[in-house]
Parts: sequence; structure tokens; C-alpha cells
Amino acid sequence: SFRYGGPDADLEPDLVDWAARHGAGPDAAMRPVESDAYPLVTRGSRRRGPRVLAIGHRGGLVRASTGYGVSAYARDAEAIAQSLARHGHPFAAPSPSRRDALLDRVALEALRHDPATVQRAYLDMFATVPTDRVLRFLDGAASGRDVVAIARAMPQGPFLRASARLVARGGRWAPGRLR
Repeated sequence: SFRYGGPDADLEPDLVDWAARHGAGPDAAMRPVESDAYPLVTRGSRRRGPRVLAIGHRGGLVRASTGYGVSAYARDAEAIAQSLARHGHPFAAPSPSRRDALLDRVALEALRHDPATVQRAYLDMFATVPTDRVLRFLDGAASGRDVVAIARAMPQGPFLRASARLVARGGRWAPGRLR
């Protein structure tokens, strides 16, 4: 559940309903097993000093719209190791994707203003878009074709309105907390 405010008191009825609508049998039982709250931040500079490179969440590797980042951590660690071996410093490692940061800002803005629609859209995305494509998208490894396919599967209105609000603010995201 991606939403503002505290965690949902009981997600099981929503999960069972969603599973039933998408082909789960009558004996299906769903229980939430993970809960977290994290700051909604998009990426800043990774270089924090002449000898300091931010990694992990502080390095902008967690997708602010989904909290997904484990694979990005592994790719980043490999790139940092290669940079250290080749150049003697970690700063030749690539920066996180600007495209993904923009998509995160749009998704978070849409979530802030139309949470029910966006919540359903995420659930429907998992039901209608091939799993490998969704996982590449969440992982930050999606191709342009993957992004377009996922965007076409999402409701256009909330995301277009969110994009317009971001443009009106000069592309800036106003951070909050997502639970």
C-alpha cells in the first residue's frame, strides 16, 4: 500500500478482493508481511566531498515512488569497484537515472493528489503488464519501450495532471512522507 499517513489498519480484505478479481481461488488468504515508512526524496548530488560518494538510499538509488532499490545497490557497488580499480576513486560510477527520478516525481505527485486511483493503477499494472517488464521498471533497468508500455497501461489523467503541477513548480517535488 503506497499512501500518505499511517499504515492501513488491515490490508487483508483489500488483498483478498484484488486476488479474487485477478483469478485467485476462493481459499486464497493474504496477509501483509512488510511495513515501512520512508522519506519521499528524489536524487541529489552523490558527491558529498572530495573523497566522499553517497551510496544506497542517500545516493539516490532507492526509487522514491516504490522503495525498490536492491538491484540498483548491487549494480552501483560493481560500478564503484570498477571505478576504484581503473581510476583510484569511486567517482566514475554512473549517476542514477534522471528519467527514473522524473518518473518518480510524477508518480509521487499523482499519489499525493489522487491516491485511490494511483493505488488501483499500481495493482492493475501488476495484473496487466508482463512481470519481467514491471520488475525492470521497478529496478531502474527498463528500456524506453518498457516505460512506454507501462505508461500506456496506467490511467492517463492523474499522471498528466501531476506532470502539469510539476511543470508549474519548475519540476520541483515537494517532499513528504509515504507509508
